[in-house]
Amino acid sequence: MTNKIPSMTLRDYFAAKSMPICYQYWMNDFYHPDYPDAEDRNSEGRSCFDRHIKELIAEDAYSLADAMMKAREQA
Repeated sequence: MTNKIPSMTLRDYFAAKSMPICYQYWMNDFYHPDYPDAEDRNSEGRSCFDRHIKELIAEDAYSLADAMMKAREQA
């Protein structure tokens, strides 16, 4: 039995390339002391393994990928 692995699309590639900046934002910038309401967020604690944070990172990465795909169509 052969397992089929779907091909990576250009959108997937763009999203993967966007992941580091999305991670940077959610794990560092969003919690930076100069960011509005950071004190409240920092008091709650955070974890890079938190499911909600992982979902936000993935959503943002695909949002950036969609913007890159749109820009590519207009070029």
